Amino acid sequence: ARSAAARAEREQKEKELARQMQEAISATASAMAAGRIADAHVQHERLAKLRRQLGQVPASLREALAEVESDYIRLADAQRWSDDTRRRQLCEELEVLPETGLHPDALATRVREIQAEWTTLDRLEAHAAGRNDGLARRFRTLCQKAIAPAKPYFEKRDELRKQGSEETSQLIAEAKAAVASENPDWRALNEMRKRSVEGLRTLDRVNPRERKNLAAELKQVLGIIDERIKTQHAQIESAKAALIARAAALAEQADTRTAMNQARDLQKLWQATGNGKRARDQAQWVVFRAAIDAVFARADSERAERTAHDRQAVEAAEGLCAELEAVASANGAADRSEVQRIESAWRALAPGDAALRQRFQRARDALEALTAKLDKDKRRAHFDAWVAHYDLLRRFETRQIDGEALSAARARLAPLVIGADAFQARIEAVADGYAIATADADDLRDCVLEAEQLAGLESAGEDRQRRMDLQVEKLAARMRGVQAPAAAAALEELMTRWIELGLPGDGDGEREARFKHAAAAILDTLG
Repeated sequence: ARSAAARAEREQKEKELARQMQEAISATASAMAAGRIADAHVQHERLAKLRRQLGQVPASLREALAEVESDYIRLADAQRWSDDTRRRQLCEELEVLPETGLHPDALATRVREIQAEWTTLDRLEAHAAGRNDGLARRFRTLCQKAIAPAKPYFEKRDELRKQGSEETSQLIAEAKAAVASENPDWRALNEMRKRSVEGLRTLDRVNPRERKNLAAELKQVLGIIDERIKTQHAQIESAKAALIARAAALAEQADTRTAMNQARDLQKLWQATGNGKRARDQAQWVVFRAAIDAVFARADSERAERTAHDRQAVEAAEGLCAELEAVASANGAADRSEVQRIESAWRALAPGDAALRQRFQRARDALEALTAKLDKDKRRAHFDAWVAHYDLLRRFETRQIDGEALSAARARLAPLVIGADAFQARIEAVADGYAIATADADDLRDCVLEAEQLAGLESAGEDRQRRMDLQVEKLAARMRGVQAPAAAAALEELMTRWIELGLPGDGDGEREARFKHAAAAILDTLG
């Protein structure tokens, strides 16, 4: 009974193997007929394994197996012949590759591409690849010879990157030591901040594997430096505010000579206080200087009373200063003829009072600053309008505000000039409930990269190659005689293209922020 059961089990197993062989024969034939070479190799390997398991092929399958084997041999021979021809072409290309004068990076890239193609050929041939041992040895030898000229370059680059990593690490160590001091040299600390920022901008000269960690350390050190400088600026601002209060109190001092002596002492204390944030220092200096000037002006007035001529000269000078200050404090553009009249009268008067000269100069500087500001606002007005309208549009598209709030807010803004039609189309689409097409991420990235290039900003590491490609395209265009547009025209074109591309996707928030940052940097240069 056990013998019969074993025999029955063996016969059942042979039937199952025969059925699988029938499937493998059909699958191999189908793969060859469809031209799926790699699949044909896999199915043929399966068929060979089943033959080894069966030992003897059933008579019902012999004819089909013989036909498939014959077709497979012809297919394998044809593929080997075709692949060997391509392999020889690859070897010939490797032989002349060192003489092409390619950059080492391009040379290494081409060698890797050839190796990848060779591997693909081996994979497609499956076990047939073992028959090309001689050709394979030649290929490996040629690969080594082709890459040999580039090895000194890569070794030198690795050496420079190692040196750059060491220098950056040394910079980080020096910066940490500088911020660790309780009483640092603020001038040296500001200089260290500049060096740290420069080190962060030049991280491309270090090993890519170390770049991320070094960047994180530099940013951490910069944050500490900025915090300490911010604290020091706050202390200086507070000390100067106290000096301003003391200077203002000099107006109540009855004795003019005593007030003048105290004003001089306050000026020395002001200089000893040090320098804080430039804009705030300048604003405080204007107030402080005005209070100090008031003291000296009072002394000048007292001296002017001794001489009528001097008094008249001072009054005339003060009148001119007041006129120029009035012109400078006006909201609109100054009357050029009026300014020329005041300056001509000032030159004819030639006052000797230093305070008045400084006052007049401040008024003149204020007038120049006003003129420059008006010119700047005029140049960038329609760009600023685009930014304001765009912020409202994005809030409307993200349902932060409704249509009524959008219309009311836009009515308070300057009219939109750039991309007005595209703005209106997107607003109407949201208002009507239509879905706005999501912008292509690559188009948005190109727009961001062009804006960052125009602004002179660094791009993210993964975008540098694409930015280089765009720069090459522009260079090629200029070589063909296409003139590059001015910065204002280029920015207007970028803003129009950005709004026309469509709605940024869920993952495009960073690109949108980078575009707005680059646009703001470009506007600063226009101003």
